[in-house]
Amino acid sequence: MPVSISGLGTITGLDQGLNVTGIVTATSFSGDLTGNVTGNLTGNVTGNVTGNVTGNITGDVTGNVTGNVTGNLTGTASTATAATTAYELSGTPNLNVGVVTATTYYGSGANLTGIDATQIQTGNTSVQTVDTGSDGHVKITTEGTERWRVTSDGDFQSSNSDYKIKGDWLASRSNTNLIEFNSRTVYISDSGNDSTGDGSSSSPWRTLQKAFDNCPRLFVRNAYIIRIQGSSFNHTTGGQLLGISGSAHDGYTGGEGILIRADSGTVTFNLSNAGLGFETVGAPIRFQDINFLGPNGTTNYSGLFFKNCFVVIMKDSCTWSTGNQGSWSWTGGVRFEYCHYVLWRANVTVLSNGTSGLGGLFVYSTCDFVDHSCNMIKNGTRWGNAAIVAQNGTYLNHSGTLDNFNVGIRLGTSHYGNESGARCVLQGTNLYNLDFGVIAQFGSDLRSYYTPNIQSVGTTYNISSTSTQN
Repeated sequence: MPVSISGLGTITGLDQGLNVTGIVTATSFSGDLTGNVTGNLTGNVTGNVTGNVTGNITGDVTGNVTGNVTGNLTGTASTATAATTAYELSGTPNLNVGVVTATTYYGSGANLTGIDATQIQTGNTSVQTVDTGSDGHVKITTEGTERWRVTSDGDFQSSNSDYKIKGDWLASRSNTNLIEFNSRTVYISDSGNDSTGDGSSSSPWRTLQKAFDNCPRLFVRNAYIIRIQGSSFNHTTGGQLLGISGSAHDGYTGGEGILIRADSGTVTFNLSNAGLGFETVGAPIRFQDINFLGPNGTTNYSGLFFKNCFVVIMKDSCTWSTGNQGSWSWTGGVRFEYCHYVLWRANVTVLSNGTSGLGGLFVYSTCDFVDHSCNMIKNGTRWGNAAIVAQNGTYLNHSGTLDNFNVGIRLGTSHYGNESGARCVLQGTNLYNLDFGVIAQFGSDLRSYYTPNIQSVGTTYNISSTSTQN
């Protein structure tokens, strides 16, 4: 029969089994501890602990712990293979268990097995680091499906690449910018390549369209700058409309907008073979240090066209020249439709071989406010129609010289029979060598803050009965 002892501090000389209840404190235990311990085991065990311990083991175990420990194991053990409620490991045991739960783990964990050190996982949701040597990344998986990843170059993107956070901007599929947080500069050049280039100064794109494809849809601050390298640039894609289709002002919005400029000095932007249009651009579009060259003696649709653009600014460091026929400004001219604010400062020259059709060289239709302040001169034979046409409720503020045109400014037209008039204020206008200075019809309103300078003008003002002059 085993001896049962209760409440003793030290026991020696026992070679039979021993049932102990309560807390027993000892310097050491010799031999295997095969029974169950319901209190705390605070002494050192030189054998194996094969029973269950419902208290704490704070001593060192030189053998194996194969029983269940419901308390803390704070000493050292050769192996601990039982499932436990908690292991508080301060020694260097070799654990071979299924699930280990503890308030603290000590050591490097280099000897742990059965654990994926690259992944934190609960069920089918995980965060995992992957290092292939060349494509290291971090991926986030929820409900068994990868959702996001941090790529090797630091981008944060969705698994199907629909959205990407790259540096200071948020992009959508095909690397198209959605939100730009800081200024960004890209480059285009005749020697560039849309397929292999990245838009940098050393690897520019070929077309302005490619630069617009990478333009952010929303500017938080500052600008998207497109620099044109070299002294000349050939625009070759006819009928190109830059921007996006849709209702007005839902394209590129906010910030300082889009600046298109020469990389250094001035650049000649050649439109002799293709027209250039901008549609539905909600951010300001600004042009700087560009000499636009329209077609010379051809009849291609090769002008500038702006539709549903919020703000367009052509700075006085730019120029516009053409030798083409300007029929309603579709060929060789400039046309604005449904634009909110237009500031045109670039001087305009029509070459001596330029001929006219219907309409005018510049046409402003349904524009809220236009400040057209520049010199417009036709070389050689007089231009057969208007230098400027404003219609359909456009407000036009004009200053500068209009020289050698049939009509300087026409307010309202009758080409299709359903156009309405416009409002115009003359602010230091010079009318030279014109058949008609200003024609106002279809309910237009003309006002002069300063009396125009007039030279060789047949009829200065031709005001219809439905229009007014103040």
